[in-house]
Amino acid sequence: MIFGAVHCLAWTFQFPSYRSKLLWRVAIIVTFSPLCIAVSLFQIWRFNLGVWWKWRGYVIAVLSRAVFLTYILARFALIVEAFILLKSLSPGALQMVQWTNFIPHI
Repeated sequence: MIFGAVHCLAWTFQFPSYRSKLLWRVAIIVTFSPLCIAVSLFQIWRFNLGVWWKWRGYVIAVLSRAVFLTYILARFALIVEAFILLKSLSPGALQMVQWTNFIPHI
């Protein structure tokens, strides 16, 4: 969840295209997916009693697998998008840092 929360910081950043911005915002699913998977696994464990709850367990199991697959795809999309966004850096990002201005004892 921390990985997704760090990427939530870029919600209002400027992106080179609307597609990149939309893909980044949709991929923030990685923030809440682990919580959804944990809750669904807890529900399966908790309601694993009797025939009445079996159908519910199957539904929750299928949904948790779908959420897990979505999580993997969203995480992959975030990593790919981060590398794609490297090509649209501002010119200031490529300047040499003069460390002696920030840390005088070096």
